[in-house]
Formats: sequence, structure tokens, C-alpha cells
Amino acid sequence: MSHSPRKTGKEKGRAQSAKICAALLISAPTQKPEQLDYKTISGDTLPSCLLKVAKGHIECEMLRIVYQHPFINTFQMQDKLGVSNAAQHSRQLNKKLFKLGYQIAKFPLKGHNRFWLWALQKEVSSNDR
Repeated sequence: MSHSPRKTGKEKGRAQSAKICAALLISAPTQKPEQLDYKTISGDTLPSCLLKVAKGHIECEMLRIVYQHPFINTFQMQDKLGVSNAAQHSRQLNKKLFKLGYQIAKFPLKGHNRFWLWALQKEVSSNDR
């Protein structure tokens, strides 16, 4: 009987890595879906179409704050709103804004896990790029 020599742990790991890479390449879609581009918007007076989307006092105030103060941090946002769960309210509001081509984007601040900078963004069409 001919036995092949036993593989070491590193050799097994390399073989496993190669299998995973091959599987990912096969299952990956050939064309990536088109990424939407957004640009940050700000100003003094919030557009009325956005104000109609917000339901309730907290969502209206959140939209105004993010529009008037782009890149406000999470703690300032929660302090101005008087709530401790601003992120939860923003998720609900984002679902509504997405239908109109807007989003409340949150950018991580370097070196902090739960510290975000918030900005209101509008979808940019391919003609505006």
C-alpha cells in the first residue's frame, strides 16, 4: 500500500485557504451592483419634502439638526434631542428617507467604537457627477 506523507498543520491550512478562495470566486457575482453616490447637504431651512417624511417631534428635530449642523457627533445629537437612543430613531427615519434618495450617514471617528459623525446626504444622479 502506498501512503502519502501526512500533511502538517500549515499545509492543511493552505489547502483549506485555497478551497475557500476558489469557492468565493465561483460564488461571487460577475458584475457588481452599481453603488449609489451621495453628497452631503446642509443649510438653514430644511426642504419641506424632507420635513413631511419625519413623523413625530424627535424625527423632525433630528432632520433639522443634521441638516443645519453637518458632521455633528452622536453625543451632541443625543444631548440636543434629549434622548439616549438617537441611533434607533435615525434607523427608522433612514428607511423613509431612502425612498426619497436621502440618507443620514454616520462616519466613524478615528479611535472610537461608538462615536459617530452624522450628516444628511442626497443621492447624486449620474448626470450630476
